[in-house]
Amino acid sequence: MLMMLVCLGFCLTGCRWFENPANAERIGSGYIQYDKGLYYVEIDSVRYSPDRIYTNSSSRDGKNTMDPVNGMEVTCFRIHGKSYVEFIAGNQTEEYLEDYFTTNSTAIVVLCVILVLCVIYGVFYQDLKKHL
Repeated sequence: MLMMLVCLGFCLTGCRWFENPANAERIGSGYIQYDKGLYYVEIDSVRYSPDRIYTNSSSRDGKNTMDPVNGMEVTCFRIHGKSYVEFIAGNQTEEYLEDYFTTNSTAIVVLCVILVLCVIYGVFYQDLKKHL
């Protein structure tokens, strides 16, 4: 049982099957401006209003964000085919956005498999104990 679990772990570790690509679409970059109580970034004569800005760092809870700051350079983009615009600090490339926002759920799948195997083992162990 343990060897099967170890083999399964080796097989699933690093699998690209469980990646969720960001499909990042970079709109452009610009500087945050403040006018009449509203923060905005103007790119190609279109104004985008940020409410949060990704800070290029991650924590255990996910991607870190901050409030807009007047004069800060940000990159505007869309991810996962959604219509709303997101913002990240600095002038970032589409490749960087793709790398930063792509997620991988291999660890979750491996943990779920381990949990299911433990439950199955517990059920069969209890059943085996009754027959002895």
